[in-house]
Amino acid sequence: LVYYGHNHYRNPSKDSLLLIESNTNYKVYKTSHGVLVKKNDLFKWIFISDVDLTGAPGKLRWESIKRVQLIDNYIIIQQCFPPSYDYNLYLVNIESGICGRLKFDSDEGDTIITENSTFSIKDEAIMYSSEGKQALYYLSDIFDELDAQDPK
Repeated sequence: LVYYGHNHYRNPSKDSLLLIESNTNYKVYKTSHGVLVKKNDLFKWIFISDVDLTGAPGKLRWESIKRVQLIDNYIIIQQCFPPSYDYNLYLVNIESGICGRLKFDSDEGDTIITENSTFSIKDEAIMYSSEGKQALYYLSDIFDELDAQDPK
């Protein structure tokens, strides 16, 4: 078994981990294919692109983690599938590790988000538009659903 971990570190600065965001509790780092969080002196991997579980690009040299945003104790991850511009949005509760993929209703069913769609995070909501249609998803509703999945 051979694992070429160097593909996690394919970024312009050549550093192994890129600090993306932080707040008083967390520092969020990313690699080309994963996201991890530092709290105090402990690190936790919270997301890794996996072909079978979350999907991944055809080649590991193509970066799959495009955008990461920290909101309180939640992280929003934009996972891409180069060479196409398609992507998924994942939301993760840092403390519980519960992760969910945001699905958008479309005429084709619940599929990955295509290159013709856009999203932004503004005013405590995710705004999504595709083919002239727009939708607004409140982060509080999404986070409540994630929390409801935690068996505690």
